[in-house]
Amino acid sequence: MVNVLINFGNFTPSISGQSSEEKSEGPIIINDPKLKAVLVVSGLEFPTSMAFIDKDDFLILEKETGLVKRITDGKISEPLLQLKVNGKDERGLLGIDIYKKRYSTGFNVIYVFLSYVECESKDFCENKVVRYELDIENNKLIYPKKLFSLESFPDDSHIGGILKVGLDDNVYVTVGDFHGTKFTPIYETQAQNFENGVSPDGRAGILRISPDGDPIDNGILGQEYPLNLYFAYGIRNSFGIDFDPLTGYLWDTENGPDYGDEINLVEPGFNSGSIKIFGKFNSNEKNRFHNNGQSNIEKGPAGLVTFNGNGKYSEPELSWQHTVAPTSVTFLDSNKLGNNYQYDMFVANANGGKIYHFDLSHDRKHLDLKNSLADKVVDSEIEDDLITFGEGFGLITDLEMNPYDGNLYVVASINGDDTGGSVYKIVAKSPDTILFPSGVESIPRNGQVLPENNNLLVCEKITSFNKVLMDEWEQGQLSDEQAAILGEQAKILMTQSSCIN
Repeated sequence: MVNVLINFGNFTPSISGQSSEEKSEGPIIINDPKLKAVLVVSGLEFPTSMAFIDKDDFLILEKETGLVKRITDGKISEPLLQLKVNGKDERGLLGIDIYKKRYSTGFNVIYVFLSYVECESKDFCENKVVRYELDIENNKLIYPKKLFSLESFPDDSHIGGILKVGLDDNVYVTVGDFHGTKFTPIYETQAQNFENGVSPDGRAGILRISPDGDPIDNGILGQEYPLNLYFAYGIRNSFGIDFDPLTGYLWDTENGPDYGDEINLVEPGFNSGSIKIFGKFNSNEKNRFHNNGQSNIEKGPAGLVTFNGNGKYSEPELSWQHTVAPTSVTFLDSNKLGNNYQYDMFVANANGGKIYHFDLSHDRKHLDLKNSLADKVVDSEIEDDLITFGEGFGLITDLEMNPYDGNLYVVASINGDDTGGSVYKIVAKSPDTILFPSGVESIPRNGQVLPENNNLLVCEKITSFNKVLMDEWEQGQLSDEQAAILGEQAKILMTQSSCIN
């Protein structure tokens, strides 16, 4: 199939939302030659998470400044809000999502949910989830309502803080175990699989609340607060959650110690196994010191807390033998990058700024892993390369599909550079240029050279181009907007050439 673009003299189609920077910067590599990374905006200070208002309009957070910024058409506006956050280590302004609520009365409101850590003193800090309303006309976040808070004591690691509105319109937030070194009794809760630990207090899980901050029904693990907020538990730290657009299943990424990073299918009541299991059970020598012996019952390894059978352990769908620090996970509910990527999973990491790509199984409960990855463990650089979609972005903190243009957006920071934060989008490259109406030029495609067709009459040339155009559009190689622009120009030429009346 020929990739084509009309060259009408000085006319160059302008694709809305595309930055003037038309190539990847520096060492950024996308392993699909049909795709490229385009710079959307730069000069951000340690950006963490983004959420879209419209096609070329999104909000983005800065971890340590506490600023909520709005980016419109690639330009940074005045901040909508500044929060007094504590940005030490993994604390800061961390998570954001947007929920557009439509009422039967016709009144619409855009809710913005934020997750952050705020400290009244060095001895008292809180993890908070707060709901705001977006005042678009005045570019402000107004009417704050605290939905959830948890004392963030005293370590500043393993905070989590990633927030998503689910397909059920409820709010899901990751909360780590708040500790990166040695455990003491004050940290030991049943949500971390300490059988004799204290009752869960909100740490080490994925919590689910309504848009108003209420528990959902009677809870999954139990009815007492905050146990009734837990959707999943046994989670050391997570920087990524997303929902499969086809099934609604929740997936997460999790960080192990110096091994055992994970991708998980998170079903209601999921127990990820921390602090007793990291990575696939007994997948390597390191794990055996931490992992308990296998139980004879179906619920998994012995010694894990089940909350009267309401919680259930399952092994990760993929784990890494050596740490890669996975961060964001997202599903591409779009064919803008090509039909072969639609509904697939993308996972980012902080070590090397890589993006991984995964197909899913037919029932969409597993990753479609083949050959050396069929054991669900990445234990070599070769295997890591097999799933690498792109790399060189630096420290990726967020990966999102823009629901208004269908492209994949990357939020990345540069280690050691306070203003090195940028947002990129991954897009399909524009088709190769041909001259028109002088002829449809032949180009190599998959190692073959298509025959020249310069002997075609003008009308036949335009008709031939239209067929190629439609084929490329159907295969997702052209966006709707590109196809519309090119098709309209072809129609004008056909009219001018008396091919049509």
